[in-house]
Amino acid sequence: MYDVELSKEILRQILWSAETIARRFEPITSPEDFVASDAGLEKLDAICMQLIAVGESVKHLDKVTESKLLQGYPQVEWKRIMGMRDVLSSASNWASSSPVRASAPITPVASPSWIARRSIAMQARLV
Repeated sequence: MYDVELSKEILRQILWSAETIARRFEPITSPEDFVASDAGLEKLDAICMQLIAVGESVKHLDKVTESKLLQGYPQVEWKRIMGMRDVLSSASNWASSSPVRASAPITPVASPSWIARRSIAMQARLV
């Protein structure tokens, strides 16, 4: 059996990050909002850091639970969430790609509110 308390703490971290992402996205209405000013770029950086934290936490949760907990939610694209962390944190990926394009659509793997709801449901299941 895996460490349930540690798993709950990781889920709380995921929930906190998802809520933080949702708050930081509130004033954003288009991709241009990220690149129009230094404040927009700082917001983009902050959101990316939280997305990296979510991906890292999901990887850690999978390791801590010996790959058992995430299997209970096959409808979630866990590999994509973990992969998102790898893409965002890869320095070579950013260095070899062009700057953020204002015309690029924002297509998250899962919405922050969805991540938050799923994290709460998973915590309840561990009780």
